[in-house]
Amino acid sequence: MRKTFKHFSRYTVAGYFDLLLRLSSVCEGAIVIWDGSEEDDDFLAPQSWVGGIVPDDQAEVYGDHTVTYSLATAFNDLAKVTFGELLTMDVVVVSGGDIDLQNTELQFNGNSTLTSSGSVTLGYLKKGLGASVILTDFADWNITGDLVVGDKKKGEFTHGGDASVGVGGDLNIGSANKSGAVDSLYSISGGTLDVTFDVNIEGSSSLAQAGGNITIGQNLNIGDLASFSQTAGMLDVTGDVDVFKGTITTSGSVSVSGDVVLKQGGWTQSNGTVSVTGGLIMEVGGSYSLSGGRLATDVGITTQNVASFTWQSGGTLEAYSAGSTINVNGDLTASTGAVLDLNGAGEELIVTGTFTADGLIIDGYDLMFEDLRQLSSVAEGSDVLITAGVFGLNPDITFNFSGFDEVVNQTGASPYAAYTPSADEDVYWFQIVGGELSVHWHLQPIPEPDSSLLLALGSGALLLRRRR
Repeated sequence: MRKTFKHFSRYTVAGYFDLLLRLSSVCEGAIVIWDGSEEDDDFLAPQSWVGGIVPDDQAEVYGDHTVTYSLATAFNDLAKVTFGELLTMDVVVVSGGDIDLQNTELQFNGNSTLTSSGSVTLGYLKKGLGASVILTDFADWNITGDLVVGDKKKGEFTHGGDASVGVGGDLNIGSANKSGAVDSLYSISGGTLDVTFDVNIEGSSSLAQAGGNITIGQNLNIGDLASFSQTAGMLDVTGDVDVFKGTITTSGSVSVSGDVVLKQGGWTQSNGTVSVTGGLIMEVGGSYSLSGGRLATDVGITTQNVASFTWQSGGTLEAYSAGSTINVNGDLTASTGAVLDLNGAGEELIVTGTFTADGLIIDGYDLMFEDLRQLSSVAEGSDVLITAGVFGLNPDITFNFSGFDEVVNQTGASPYAAYTPSADEDVYWFQIVGGELSVHWHLQPIPEPDSSLLLALGSGALLLRRRR
């Protein structure tokens, strides 16, 4: 049983270390302190540790020296090793080559760091129980090569606090061809994960984000039964997102500079923002469900055969940039409560197939009638809101517009029919003609001031001058 001491002021640092060493000689799960006196800094050499006590199962490793070793399997078969702070001292682990972990759990706390000039693999053997790593506080891992979480056996990497992980190669989670690595997991709830090249998720394995920032220098690839789930945080992908028989669920912030391709896999967005510079492409069996949050894509949305884009209540489709169009190649249905955010002239939804509106809300549009009115003549004009190959029967659309300038909307039995206003009408209306849904207006001139009023104002000014 490990004892604890609350009153550190009774001991000098050296005396405290000596006390810990005395306790460690009789306690399982010793606290061991790195000395680094061995010339080759061998992790397993007694000379490298104060008192000659090498870490065993449940060891907690402390010290203010750099731990340098080249033995890739040094941590293997240690049930649990914790690297952390003691009296503000930190541990730095440096590996000159690859690190392969099996049958072990490593914890890096405080400001402890690991630097590897090679790759790091969790669960690299078929035998055993795999491996796990936990990073908290301000711990830092810097890996020159790849980080593999689950190779031949299951791997788990837990990333929290303000910890940071930098991967100079790929991040591979799980394996499609090695059953022992199924259900491998990389979870991040805080800090930063920066991957220079690709993130590949395979074999029922997952990348789970509950906070923090993830930056991927190239592509995010999600394979058979694998998943990326996000409840909070930021994901930034410089390249493409490719999902084949996998799933994505997001409610945080996602930015993709390339294309998103979904084939026999799907993406569900329940909140947050998704911004795609390229195209959102649903190939055979692919699907995207927009049930909350905001989605914007620059190139547009494409649905192929046996693919679907579902636009549900609470989901907002918006232009990628001010004044740009939203393009959909295929059919599109807006369910009750779906929102189309158009901010003004030039922003338009274009659908090449059939567009069905079953309770769509068009929001954010400023008509700016006050600026459109003229002094001496009627102002007439129109803006196209939606263009479709075919409109479904009985479109149900609510227009939450602003800038009406107190004019009255034209109503009637057929609200989307063409309308010809009389000369003295002050009116706007919506109509669907030739595959275009447009807003039209006919605005009376700005009233000129009454002549008698002008005369009275002039007389008043003259009277004031005389009194002065």
